[in-house]
Amino acid sequence: MILKNSKGQESIVFEVLIAVILMTFVFIIGGYAMTSLNQTKCSKEVDSTMSQLAVAIEKAGSVSIGSYYYTFSESSCFRDNNTTYILKEETSALCSSYCPGSTQCYLLKYNNSSDPVSTVRYKCVNISRYVTFNGGSCTNPPDAGYETLPGLTFSSGNYIFESYSLGNPEICIYIKK
Repeated sequence: MILKNSKGQESIVFEVLIAVILMTFVFIIGGYAMTSLNQTKCSKEVDSTMSQLAVAIEKAGSVSIGSYYYTFSESSCFRDNNTTYILKEETSALCSSYCPGSTQCYLLKYNNSSDPVSTVRYKCVNISRYVTFNGGSCTNPPDAGYETLPGLTFSSGNYIFESYSLGNPEICIYIKK
C-alpha cells in the first residue's frame, strides 16, 4: 500500500534533529551546573578544614599549661603538590580584614594554585598576639615519634599542641614523624 501523503514521514527527521539539539544543549548546561556545584562544595570543604585547624590552635592557646592532640586532614579537593597551610603573624591591613578590630594577629593562610575558586584564603586564629610558637621550651616532644613542626607549615598528620604560660605564653607544635 502506497501512502498518498508522506509529509508526516518527512517532518519526523526534523523533529528528531531538534530533539537531539535540545538534548545536547541540556547535557552541556547540566555539565556546567555540576562543575559549578562541585567547585562550591569543594570550596566549602577547604573552608571547613581551615576552620577546624584554626580551632585546634585556638584550643591550645586557651589553656595555660597542657597538651592537645589533633589529627589534621587536608581537603581532598583542588589537591596538588603545592597546597600549603601556613600560620603567620600579620599586621594591619590583613588583620583588619580577617580579624575585625585587630592590628596584629595570627592568620592561617591557605595557598593552592589549582583552586579555581580562590588560590589564597585566610582564616583568623583568635589567640593572643603575644604568643610565641616553637620557641626554646619546645625541644622535647611529650611523646616518642614526634618532632617540632618546622616553619609552622601544616600538612596532613597527627599533631600535639602543647601550651606553656609561665612567663611568656608559648605554644609548641609537634608533628608525628
